[in-house]
Amino acid sequence: MFCPKCGKKNKEGAKFCANCGAELKRRSNNEKSASTKEKALGSQPAELQSGSKAKNEVQKSDGSRAQKVQKVRKNAWMRWTITIAVLAIVAGTGFFIYQNNQTPSNTKSNSADYTATANSESGSSSSSSSKASSSKASSISFPKSKVEGTIEDAFGDISGTTSVYVSPTDSSEKVVSHNGAQRAASNIKLFIMVTAYNAISEGQLNLDDEYTLKDSDKVDGTGAIRELTAGTKLTIQRLIDYMMEDSDNTAANIMIRELGGMDAVNKQIKKMGATDTKLERMLMDTDALKSGKDNYTSVTDLGETLKKIYNHQMISTKYDNAMLDVLKQNKNRTKLPHDLPDEATVYNKTGEFDDYGVENDAAIFGNTKGSFVIVVMSEDGQRNEQINQMNSFGSVMYKGLLEENE
Repeated sequence: MFCPKCGKKNKEGAKFCANCGAELKRRSNNEKSASTKEKALGSQPAELQSGSKAKNEVQKSDGSRAQKVQKVRKNAWMRWTITIAVLAIVAGTGFFIYQNNQTPSNTKSNSADYTATANSESGSSSSSSSKASSSKASSISFPKSKVEGTIEDAFGDISGTTSVYVSPTDSSEKVVSHNGAQRAASNIKLFIMVTAYNAISEGQLNLDDEYTLKDSDKVDGTGAIRELTAGTKLTIQRLIDYMMEDSDNTAANIMIRELGGMDAVNKQIKKMGATDTKLERMLMDTDALKSGKDNYTSVTDLGETLKKIYNHQMISTKYDNAMLDVLKQNKNRTKLPHDLPDEATVYNKTGEFDDYGVENDAAIFGNTKGSFVIVVMSEDGQRNEQINQMNSFGSVMYKGLLEENE
């Protein structure tokens, strides 16, 4: 049925419009008959008649990137506009100053139809259920129901399993959907980096320490270190940079060994409270993979880790800022940040594993109005579909939370 207010086509039997929220009244048989005749004569709701060619193509839903992006943005636009207008009238909004290299001081769901639920940490985050709890309000507007709707628009119909985490950096408010342990791919490197800076802060490692590259260190996959000649000297700082900025697998394996092995990294992960995260194999260890071992994490573990780093709650202001500097230099911006404006500040780490249909991205987006954490993990899916939807989702969330938050 079509919405009498905005003209959006909704599922038969829906009580409210998925686009504008207006109440939908079931039509009588006479009205349905009249509507059928109008359709036969080529009559459409006024907004659909006046729509551009691009909007008409979106309704055809032929699976192309442009059509899916327009669909997500069109549906989200009404949600964000209506919500922000109401919030402005009822309570007004605030803002907080955001600077590229200065972060705020210490602040601290699964459902059948893919509806996300606001929750807070309560023990192991591997549970697929979500719980709502009281939380500190953010300085940016965070309309949970609109975030949930945007998640459903973006990922509700794509193949595979997709989990999402969205939360303002200055609040415990959050929306988490389908949380659970998934293949981490290169996102496990975020936890290796935290372990490294913790060891540095405790004097167990020095950023200026040098490592001499061996041929036996080199592994396939992403990264440039494997192209360097044996005997090349690399500082710990440079190894971290390679591991995070280029997602270098050889650098990651060297860092794991320099830190004392997988047990040392897992000890730090446990200390962090990342209950869904575990390092079970070295990068590109296909034998371990065949035996059933892999590296896992979740959107909640990634999201909470980024939030702690941003708020200087992970190690210290000095080393948390150092990690932010590294994340800011990440070269892969093809997923969630792809369609953001130039003025957006981005800290992120991606992960991908084509053999298992894995496409992940964990990021912090910010501008002068505020900042928020956004994480998407998708596995057993189709790469182009996953990335296209991440592009549009990142753009819609940035616009809704930071550009229309006035």
